[in-house]
Amino acid sequence: MVFDVLEPVAGGLLLFVLPGFAWSRALFPEWPLRGPSASIRWVETLTLSFLMSVSLTIVIGSALSRNNTLDFSATWSAPTVELLLAAATAVGLVVAALRGGLSWDGAPGGSPTSEEPSITAAFRDLDRIERDRVRARRALHAARGDVDRELECRKDLDRLDQEAREVRARREAEIAD
Repeated sequence: MVFDVLEPVAGGLLLFVLPGFAWSRALFPEWPLRGPSASIRWVETLTLSFLMSVSLTIVIGSALSRNNTLDFSATWSAPTVELLLAAATAVGLVVAALRGGLSWDGAPGGSPTSEEPSITAAFRDLDRIERDRVRARRALHAARGDVDRELECRKDLDRLDQEAREVRARREAEIAD
């Protein structure tokens, strides 16, 4: 009874996740899986895992079907594909371990966990600044007639404009380097 559940789960993991995950960590060990950019890296890693796993399955199945000496048939009772996918997973894990890709923080020398990719951080900062500018404009509209409050709102808008210019200038300097 337990094997009736475990066999399709293990087969599905070997078919859709494990080989690709092992090789994506081996190929991109510098991607941290925790920290500010973790959600982006998880989506990238899982998408790449799925695509690589399916691709490896297609390549292995195609190679087996073209080899006339193995007498391979794609049936549920023939574990040849699963064994080769398990071997590809094991090799990928060894390569990932050697390159430091099995660490949550990414390989040493990769991007530190406290930093986001600069383009993501720049877009996030500009998005936050724009939301704050909308709030400041609404506050300015609500403050009509109150000179002190209007002046404070205009100072906030000027500060936000300056902050946006600094973020853009910093990003342009990164691109120029």
